[in-house]
Amino acid sequence: MTTKAERAAQRKKYRLAHKEEITVAQKEYDDRRKETKRAYDKSRREICRPKNAAYSRLYYAEHKDERTAYMISHRYKLTMDKYNILMLGGCEVCGTLENLNIDHDHRCCPGEVTCGKCIRGVLCGPHNRGEGLFASIDEITSLLAYRIKFESAAIEDVTIV
Repeated sequence: MTTKAERAAQRKKYRLAHKEEITVAQKEYDDRRKETKRAYDKSRREICRPKNAAYSRLYYAEHKDERTAYMISHRYKLTMDKYNILMLGGCEVCGTLENLNIDHDHRCCPGEVTCGKCIRGVLCGPHNRGEGLFASIDEITSLLAYRIKFESAAIEDVTIV
């Protein structure tokens, strides 16, 4: 009768003697397993994808408020009360209450997630995109001077009959 240590030594000796054969056999097994797993995964996706999509739509519809609260607290570090107070004023430029975005200083937090301290206010979509196109206050001032120059020139060209 052999002991556990003797059997382990025999296995080790066999593996060392047949290393290449074992490697080839293991690779063949792994390749067969990959093909089988791929086929299985594909069949599961075909079965589960419609079920998961339907579940996701239903879940997100039922939990819209919680998802919104989480997104606001995660992205802007705001409570829903502070968020609602910000939204009540509407766009800081035009006052509209539609398509509102929270504006933050990208010099402080250059991504979508902010520290919460750099929030400047609320802008509507067009004004938020427009504000994002300018790199500095100087560019905005230059554009404003340009527009004023041509607005006043257009008013002077109008003759009163």
